[in-house]
Amino acid sequence: MRSSEDTKKPGTTTPARGGSRFASLLSDAQRARADAAADDTAEASDAATPPAPPTTTAAAPPQQQQERRGPGRPRSGKRSDPDYTQVTAYVRAATYKRVKMALMAEDRGREFSDLVETLLTGWLADPRPDSGDSHPPDSHPAR
Repeated sequence: MRSSEDTKKPGTTTPARGGSRFASLLSDAQRARADAAADDTAEASDAATPPAPPTTTAAAPPQQQQERRGPGRPRSGKRSDPDYTQVTAYVRAATYKRVKMALMAEDRGREFSDLVETLLTGWLADPRPDSGDSHPPDSHPAR
């Protein structure tokens, strides 16, 4: 009689202990969670001890002085740029849908926020019909 090992297809793996092919992923995740908990415990015990006196050795290289960051995407883009702020505006749903479709059809990769920025900057630079002068850069006149 043939065993399951003999009839196994080439390139397939035998399920790990527990019968699940994802058991190794689960055990890796559990190990990582335990390691993280151990790191947190070590950091908590380090916080309870008084800081060591400063040493007279040379400063650490810049790579070691950087703040340790967790997993995730690097901070880049408008969300983390201090020159940008998130705003909310009510726009008719049909208008927003048409604008999104037009932006996708452009094939220039322009984002909705870039279009709004362009329109608002143009509006501020445009002379007002009633006063004949442009809007000051930091004012928000009611139209």
